[in-house]
Amino acid sequence: MTPTQLKQKEGLLLDANLLVLYVLGCYDPKRIVQNKRTSTYTEEDFGLLINFMGLFKLYVTTPNILTEVSNLLEGVKYQYGPVLALLPQLVEGFVEIYEPSFDVMKQKETAFLKFGLGDAVSYGLAEQDYLVLTDDLSLCYMLQSRGLDALNFNHLRSDYLLR
Repeated sequence: MTPTQLKQKEGLLLDANLLVLYVLGCYDPKRIVQNKRTSTYTEEDFGLLINFMGLFKLYVTTPNILTEVSNLLEGVKYQYGPVLALLPQLVEGFVEIYEPSFDVMKQKETAFLKFGLGDAVSYGLAEQDYLVLTDDLSLCYMLQSRGLDALNFNHLRSDYLLR
């Protein structure tokens, strides 16, 4: 996708792992490699994520993703306190989209059974023309195979490194 095509999307949805990367990076980029969930990422990856996010005017999330991020950040403390305290400030400008869980489980049953509720909700948002940015290769391929726009963050990393 070109930057112009990306800007034509309704908005950007970050999966839970990338939202954790975003929060930790905003807290202290040096902490990214120290966290179990983000240890495969670098400060440069955080910069790439920020730059990519800059292509969009609208960021969306879901209660499912925020719950997962909250659970993943719970108990993560550094010198100045818990990282979790930063989450509300960072997502204040995000639009939170709620989809009833039962409806998603029934309407997106295949995705729900394979990927879980949070990713099944992301599937539904991809159908509404939001770009899903994920580090889950299987989810990305499933969305792409259905003609939906999704990018795997690791592919962005590779493209960036090859430039």
